[in-house]
Amino acid sequence: PAHVAATLHELVGERAARHPERLAVVSGDVSLSYAELDRRAARVAARLAARGAGPGSVVGVHVERSADLVVALLGVLKSGAAFLPLDPALPTARLTAYAADAGARIAVCGAGLELPGLVGVEPAGDDGPAPATSAAAGGRAYVIYTSGSTGRPKGVAVGHAQAATVVTAALERIGVAEGEVWAMTHSPAFDVSVFEVFGALLSGGTLVVPDLGTTRSPRELLDLIGDRGVSVLCQTPTALRGLTELVARGAQPRVRTVVLAGEQVRFAELAPWADHLEHTALFNLYGPTEATVYATAHRITRDDIARGARSVIGRPLRGVLAEPRDAAGHPVPDGVPGELYLGGVGVAEGYFGDPGATAERFVPDPSGTPGVRWFRTGDRVRRLPDGSLEFLGRSDGQLKIRGHRVEPGEVAAALLATGLVTEAAVTAVDGDLVAYAVAPRATPARLRGALARVLPEPMIPSAYVLLDRIPRTLTGKTDRRGLPAPGSDAYVKAEPVAARTPLEERVVAAWREVLPVADFGVEDDFFDLGGDSIRAYRSTEALRRAGVNVSVREVFTYRTAARLCTALG
Repeated sequence: PAHVAATLHELVGERAARHPERLAVVSGDVSLSYAELDRRAARVAARLAARGAGPGSVVGVHVERSADLVVALLGVLKSGAAFLPLDPALPTARLTAYAADAGARIAVCGAGLELPGLVGVEPAGDDGPAPATSAAAGGRAYVIYTSGSTGRPKGVAVGHAQAATVVTAALERIGVAEGEVWAMTHSPAFDVSVFEVFGALLSGGTLVVPDLGTTRSPRELLDLIGDRGVSVLCQTPTALRGLTELVARGAQPRVRTVVLAGEQVRFAELAPWADHLEHTALFNLYGPTEATVYATAHRITRDDIARGARSVIGRPLRGVLAEPRDAAGHPVPDGVPGELYLGGVGVAEGYFGDPGATAERFVPDPSGTPGVRWFRTGDRVRRLPDGSLEFLGRSDGQLKIRGHRVEPGEVAAALLATGLVTEAAVTAVDGDLVAYAVAPRATPARLRGALARVLPEPMIPSAYVLLDRIPRTLTGKTDRRGLPAPGSDAYVKAEPVAARTPLEERVVAAWREVLPVADFGVEDDFFDLGGDSIRAYRSTEALRRAGVNVSVREVFTYRTAARLCTALG
């Protein structure tokens, strides 16, 4: 199958030439036309080129969610380099490790931001004429890091040909119209953001970039959809749950297309949307980072929601090959489970600087067809009678936590690296990440604090079960069935301080409704107790029912019941 011949930035440039005054990016009170976006990106490219960026190099992008973030991503591409997203929300140690691994020496850094060891370039410059940039486009568009089973993250290198072709094919499959309004709700370090940014710009749309607080709050996101006229929304199934609860209570979703991806969709949970499918199309898109964002797509129907049991990921996008295969790599008959192999237009270059891992997962065709390369996903699927694929789960221990890929081995390795732990195992319990450790001198608080300095938030366990030994099978592997459920003492807690005011009592009662632990005090941190963005939202809804108006932002800002109540007065 043929790839799109143009690069991502060339395609955006074509759009800027066709409708220069059309609105391209909106963030807060900043609005950029296509012409202004193109001019600003060209100036970033010129500054980067002057510092040695160009084809074959990797440039970090360390910018908060804003219009400047989109300018920076496009500017790096215009310089001929590949962009490496370095989300300011991640620990600095993690970001500098990404940059060192990818060989990045330069980063576009937002206002007030810098990273040790990297030369910073500002995304905003003077308003003079845009200098001409002569760098030819490099083959590589971006490098995005994913969790690694060997204990270190893996950088996935993706070319312009793969990115432009898959984005174009996905737009075609979900039927995006010219000039729609998109919301960028994902971190730039999560590859769905590639589709959000370039799906919007390649279709002549407007990209709305909300701040992090808005993306965490379903009510604020619903307001954004209404206020900005957002018609295309990408969400993980976990993130959509808050909006689904609002729809169940009568909220009118005015969005035209919802794209779900990042983790298994449980169709039964989408029941509140069933009456809205005439004007809101729901799609389940599947694809690992190694296959360039998306590989297959399925439009969700009322019948899917009513039956609820299957997790259908649909048929391949145009130019994508998707085959369930057996242990020897040969295709299996329809209806028989096998590992999903992906080929065709979306297969990435491989793991950056790791030929061993690349050779293990990016394989030649077992039948010997020359020039055909497949990615072994590790996902188990089967082909249904209508030709679509059903997702059956993982063939290894990889987990998905709120849409983020988590390799338990990497989290266990980080625990061992603290020097506090002699044995470790990590698994998921009821959707929460739980660590089991032999750590005679440690507490849950010390372990969580050590991990928070090196791991992104979805990879930090909610609970820490301290054991005398990790149970093993006869073959020496972790006996996961022998791991105990986390008790109250597995969470990070201070000496419990009882609620002292009626308001504190209502906040503690609301938190008990949503947290996995009931025994805590007003000085304990919501997020140390197993809280996350979804539970934060549900706690605000519980408080709303009790007559207390609290925002998700305030839960993230104040974190304890005592500080929250002080702020509320």
